Parts: sequence; structure tokens; C-alpha cells
Amino acid sequence: MKLFALPGGGYRREEGAPLKLEKKHQIATFADLCNECGNCDVFCPEDGGPYIVKPRFFGSEEAFTGAATREGHGAQDGVFVARREGGDTVLGRFQGKSFRVELTGANVAFSGPGFDVKFVAADPETTIEGRVDDGAAVDLTYFRILDWLRRGVLDGGGVNYVNT
Repeated sequence: MKLFALPGGGYRREEGAPLKLEKKHQIATFADLCNECGNCDVFCPEDGGPYIVKPRFFGSEEAFTGAATREGHGAQDGVFVARREGGDTVLGRFQGKSFRVELTGANVAFSGPGFDVKFVAADPETTIEGRVDDGAAVDLTYFRILDWLRRGVLDGGGVNYVNT
């Protein structure tokens, strides 16, 4: 769902295609340990090389930020998640566009290209407030993807490179 700011206040809603996860088990890449050699592509039981098509998780905010400015390469898409006292932080980059989610209980602060908004996670449409630049849209698709990844990594039962 996208929300477009209207002149004089309020938002117009536009539905997008539904998001769905096809498989319960997903493979991701821990970007801090990947040298992009392609070896995983040969041995991976999934279609496509994980270092190319699977989500990339960064171990620190600095590593995530640094991957946006790699000399001679485009910005490296991926995600950084952190649980801190009082809430969770999720940074995501999709096709070079960066997004930030700060979750404190049910409250969300979500920013991206041309917007910086706050809303209640269960009801963004009627609780949203904040800045949306002319011509920009708040695409909640990215919020939903980042929230799914956050919950999968931080709330899952197992230990992994990201949550340790």
C-alpha cells in the first residue's frame, strides 16, 4: 500500500500487489563475511546465488552505510537490524533507495526518499503523520518487508550471525 500526502492534509491510499512469502525457509547472506566470490552459487540448494539474489544482512550500521558508497560499485542493497533498549532499528536499501524504521512498542518512525513519518504499526492509514515531500509517496511495502525481516531475525528461536 502506498500513501500519498494530499494538499491541505490527509492521505490518499493506493493498493499494490499483495506481499507473500512463498517459502517458510529462506537463505540470506551475511554481507560482512561475503567476498562475492560466487562459490555459494555453485553449492547453494536454492535457485540463484545467495550473494546476488538473497537478502544481505549487515552486522553494523557502519557496514550498511559503507556499502552505500562502495567506490566503483553501485550501492549494495541489504538490511541492518538491531535491538536496543526501548526498541528495534531496521535500515534497508532496495534498488539504491534507503529506508529507516524505528519501532518502539506499537509506534513506528519510518523514513525514506521524500518522507519522514510516524504511525501505529497496526493502523498506519489513520494514524500517519509527518513530512511527505510533493510528489513523494510513503510506500508501506518497504516497511512490511523490513518488519518481516526484523521479526524473522530477532524474534526467531535460533542464533544467527545477525542476532548475536
